[in-house]
Amino acid sequence: MIALLALVWLVAVVAMTAGGVRAARHRAHATADAAALAAASHATAGPTRACQVAAAITRAARGRLAGCVLRGPVADIEVVMTARVPGLGPFPLAARARAGPVGGNGAGGARFGEMGVTQPSYGRCTRCQ
Repeated sequence: MIALLALVWLVAVVAMTAGGVRAARHRAHATADAAALAAASHATAGPTRACQVAAAITRAARGRLAGCVLRGPVADIEVVMTARVPGLGPFPLAARARAGPVGGNGAGGARFGEMGVTQPSYGRCTRCQ
């Protein structure tokens, strides 16, 4: 009976840990998406200001901005967030996103694909890796 209870407890801990890591991964991707969109919307203010805005959004989500590159109106962002895994300690999760103008009437008149932005097959405006 004790072995059965221990097995049920172990399965429950593993399931909760996997769920927590998955939720943290989704949070990291959502934060990277939001930071990339904010940086792209502030691209006309210059790369310093755009990256400051992205960093503020990342900090508000309790993450760290690991990379911010502006190529014209296109922002490439990398975010690192930490998931707490019981027994293993902190576990870093990285997410990337890219945002920029869509279509020929976008910022700076850039057409889709000219600034290095590619359209994923699933139709999202940002790409996470």
